[in-house]
Amino acid sequence: MVGNAPLTAAREQHAFEAQPPTRHIERMQRHREEKGELGIALSELWVGIAAQRADNGEVHIGFACHDGTYTIDFAVHTLAVQREGVGANGEARESLPTTKSDGQSVVVADYLVRSIRDYAEKNHYKFLGAGISREIVKLSPQAPARIWAELDIVPIVIRNEEGGSMESGRKVDAVVSVDELADALARKALGFFGPSKQPRVQVGFNNMVDVDIGSRAVLTTLDQYKNGVSEQTWNTTLKYAASLRKGKKKFAFFSATPQGGGVALMRHAQIRLFRLLGVDVTWWVPKPKPEIFRITKTNHNILQGVADPKERLTRVQQQLIRDWIHSNAERYWTREGGPLAPRSKGGVDVVIIDDPQMPDLIGIAKQQDPERPVIFRSHIQVRADLAEQPETPTAGVWNWLWENVQHADIFISHPVKAFVPRTVSQHRLAYMPATTDWFDGLNKALSDFDTAYYLHDFNTECTRQSVPSLAYPKRDYIVQIARFDPSKGIPDVLASYAEFRRHSAFCKGKKAEETPQLVIAGHYSVDDPDGVAVLNQTLELLET
Repeated sequence: MVGNAPLTAAREQHAFEAQPPTRHIERMQRHREEKGELGIALSELWVGIAAQRADNGEVHIGFACHDGTYTIDFAVHTLAVQREGVGANGEARESLPTTKSDGQSVVVADYLVRSIRDYAEKNHYKFLGAGISREIVKLSPQAPARIWAELDIVPIVIRNEEGGSMESGRKVDAVVSVDELADALARKALGFFGPSKQPRVQVGFNNMVDVDIGSRAVLTTLDQYKNGVSEQTWNTTLKYAASLRKGKKKFAFFSATPQGGGVALMRHAQIRLFRLLGVDVTWWVPKPKPEIFRITKTNHNILQGVADPKERLTRVQQQLIRDWIHSNAERYWTREGGPLAPRSKGGVDVVIIDDPQMPDLIGIAKQQDPERPVIFRSHIQVRADLAEQPETPTAGVWNWLWENVQHADIFISHPVKAFVPRTVSQHRLAYMPATTDWFDGLNKALSDFDTAYYLHDFNTECTRQSVPSLAYPKRDYIVQIARFDPSKGIPDVLASYAEFRRHSAFCKGKKAEETPQLVIAGHYSVDDPDGVAVLNQTLELLET
């Protein structure tokens, strides 16, 4: 982490010129104190960061700030190469080590993190994304991940062929300066964000998911993973990764959607780690079809025992799903070089199918290459008790699913015995819990400054949607974060909260405005048409 020492090492060839709206910031601060609020309103920007090493070894760093329409500010700073820790006049100062080393990487990353943080907090800016040049990464490989971890800014390293370096920039413009490149990088980073000010999920050729904007968003380093587990676990990881690299093994995941539920969260994180380890792993999704997603979501609900008892999987629906799966496989994945092609024609070595949306892929993979291992992973609660009763809708869906799943080499389930029907043989059964990444946006720690921004952003959205806002810190809050899905137990959460408010010792004698609030927060998945219906049900329960 960055300390609080002054930045005496840098010369400012051109300082940032933006003047903070001091009076406005003071007015907002008074309002927050009077209202007892924590949230702060920040202007949302993107930043470009470029670097150039001079002949004397000094490093010129260019910054450019973009508000989504125009560049509003820029700066050029110079880091000198000196005897580390001592300045020209004997004063203590930060400086670049005279030789390339981990020390240089730390100094550059420290400087970038502190410079951006100080500028943002002074001017009440929230940087959403950063376009980063190749030279910055060469100087400090850890810088992008630290910008993500410590500043909550999505770091996008622009590729060389996209104009992401001084070298490539000067092939077009021989006199391009470091601040001009930073300006271009800020605009390029902005282009990867959608209307919601979130990075767009990228799905590329043949429906391969381009995780982390095609690996441009560098969120983590191997050292972070290493420091997050035991030495034995890390050494085991490296051993297997080395074996897979040596054998040139290829793996492919298949799931219904690149974003939305827990499967997508895990796959993004897994692909990120695999790529850092140098393991060849890809992730593929079908061309979406709303008519099919309505059927597959009903199948989900039936398997979990939360569907209308009248719902059944019909033969017509089975054929629609089968046609959709085969169409995607034939168009995108079974051609020569495709992931489901035989290994002799460039296909992958191991196929992993997630959840029951595309079970026919198991049969297709085996038909293409009978000896190739295929893994089926069930991420949902399958009501085994209902699946074993022949007359139930669950049995109908399970039997249809099992026609293909039985050909998988391994069946992976959540570690709950009741989620696995007895038709799954024990010698092919494995248990694995759901997991999330410590370093992605769902779990990483936030600074007080960023937390205040998100609190204000949340309450602004509450006002926009005409729902009660969060009164924190005046009131504590309890939060459930889950998709609006029939199996997530939202009615049970509401009922439990009502009991807590009415009867708990904690709430006894307190006024309503002194008790904790309940936050039900969810998001949308493209393959889940139940979201609106469950949201409506939730609102009806709140109004009764």
